[in-house]
Amino acid sequence: QKFTFTLTSYSFTMQDVRESVDTADGSWYVTSFGGYEMSEGVRSSLQSAVDSVRADGYGAGFVMVDIKTGQGVACNPYGSFYSASTIKGPYVASIVSMDPSTAWSSSWNSMIHEDFGYWYDTQTKPGWTPWSHLPATNDAGIVWAGDRPYLVAILTSVPSNFSYLHDIIWAIEGAHNEMIG
Repeated sequence: QKFTFTLTSYSFTMQDVRESVDTADGSWYVTSFGGYEMSEGVRSSLQSAVDSVRADGYGAGFVMVDIKTGQGVACNPYGSFYSASTIKGPYVASIVSMDPSTAWSSSWNSMIHEDFGYWYDTQTKPGWTPWSHLPATNDAGIVWAGDRPYLVAILTSVPSNFSYLHDIIWAIEGAHNEMIG
């Protein structure tokens, strides 16, 4: 994996982000947190994207949080999913934080990067397995959306099929656009 880190500063601390995410409803329904009140259209789009994964018999959940404000959206944020290789992203970030010059940018198989790479820089790490006992198709990372970057993690029990993530990714982007609009 190749990563590039950008130095930035925000007055909203990681502890603030954690506390904001902790206010998210843990249900299977889409919820907002941190003071963001999503429109019914955005809620419907997010719920529909998750429900289409569930309609095929798979589990799904996500969390998106705006780094600047701590506002976000979530669905099934406390669900239990196999992380596959997605877990390597935070690990690599923690190692590289000691020497950012050792990282470079790339996001191979990431659907977040595939969908947004033309518009935004992304630092993402997908993960997947086809195994029937631990199926997973996941993607997580940072979307550098101008001066309003956001963290996103999407986890599913879909066995190795990234096409399931596209609708969720775009619905999350719609929520973020409404949030900053």
